[in-house]
Amino acid sequence: GFHIMATPSAHWVETLTGLGATGVEILLAYPGERTAQGHPLVPMLQVTPASPAAASRAAGAFDLVLDGDPDRWAGELLRTLAAVAAGEQTPKLFQRGDVDFQMTRGLLGVTV
Repeated sequence: GFHIMATPSAHWVETLTGLGATGVEILLAYPGERTAQGHPLVPMLQVTPASPAAASRAAGAFDLVLDGDPDRWAGELLRTLAAVAAGEQTPKLFQRGDVDFQMTRGLLGVTV
């Protein structure tokens, strides 16, 4: 099915927490130039296409660097996702402890 989730904040980790609360079991992210903080409850794989800068970006923190024939990328992504689902692989940033948890307080929430 197709589902829409409202995110009252632009905070990345709050969005991850909301996605995890929907029942998502694995996330696949393309965060751009550098990795994004992961989540302690929902494994998040991070991918990037190979480029001259890919070797220096985040010192190998990406779980998968897509290189070579683009027709093979879908298979690489599925194999990596399956390995995480089977418990055979752990996302790199999760291994490093680069995770965070934050629940949104909603549009009218305040902290005192």
